[in-house]
Amino acid sequence: MAFHTERRKLTICYLVAQSLYVVYHVALLASSAVYRWTLIVWPFFAVNVAASLILCIATLVLAVICRINFGRGLDHFRASFFFLLAFSIILMSLQFM
Repeated sequence: MAFHTERRKLTICYLVAQSLYVVYHVALLASSAVYRWTLIVWPFFAVNVAASLILCIATLVLAVICRINFGRGLDHFRASFFFLLAFSIILMSLQFM
């Protein structure tokens, strides 16, 4: 909601919370011997943790890029998205008739 409506304060809150989440989990991974042992013993859990951190960092980077582009006149992209969405819904409904 913060990015769709370009709410700057809510976006900053999101960026701070996401950054704290990533920093906390990296610090936990670096400091806890039991956590590292769990990652070694359970490879599926290790894959999930790695994927989670990669996706969180990617989300954080994309959120910063979106925040930088606030107020740059990108409303036409949003309008064209809704036009394409409505057009695809109409085409799908015609296809099933």
